[in-house]
Amino acid sequence: MNIDFDKILIEKGIKFLPWIGEDYFDFSPRILVLGESHYFGESHCSNVDEYNNDVNATRAVVDDYCHDGLIKLASMLTNKAIDNDYIFDYICFYNFFQKCVGLKASEKSFIDESLIELSQRAFFNVIEILSPDLIIAWGVSTLYGKWLPQDNREIIDEKNKLFKYKQYPKTIIWSMNHPSTRKFYLYEWAHKFKDDVCGRLNFTYPIK
Repeated sequence: MNIDFDKILIEKGIKFLPWIGEDYFDFSPRILVLGESHYFGESHCSNVDEYNNDVNATRAVVDDYCHDGLIKLASMLTNKAIDNDYIFDYICFYNFFQKCVGLKASEKSFIDESLIELSQRAFFNVIEILSPDLIIAWGVSTLYGKWLPQDNREIIDEKNKLFKYKQYPKTIIWSMNHPSTRKFYLYEWAHKFKDDVCGRLNFTYPIK
């Protein structure tokens, strides 16, 4: 994992540091995977404040490689069912919300306007620092339609939720179903990624 940018990320207000693959900056395309949120129930911390101050909370999830979404992500990117965890050397993983959003995954009681604004600012700072070519955002409803900044979007493909922000013209964002949901079908989304994203943007598939 690359930790060279930890200091500047923290200075720019990033509370949960992203996992940055060792070869992320030397690989093309640079892919940042955007998860949604952390929940207090996932942690071993004694209280919410302790968890919110754990800068490595997101990194611990990738380190463990036991999250169903990450397993499906690796298969989608590499077109391989096994022996595909090497992909995390080449990509970045980051969670949008910069504090845990609830006590468990079934509720998001801690989300308010101040947390949304904090997380939006942090999101743009991450784009500036890490310069991804493609952001794969896990969420086609609330994350896409409410929590991610709505202003200054330039739609590339409305049907497939492909867009970019005018101030970051080199970074394309693709919103997809969260791979941990029951509505996620790996075969279907792998084809969408191959045809509608990589095909449209002239990225080689599979990744690496």
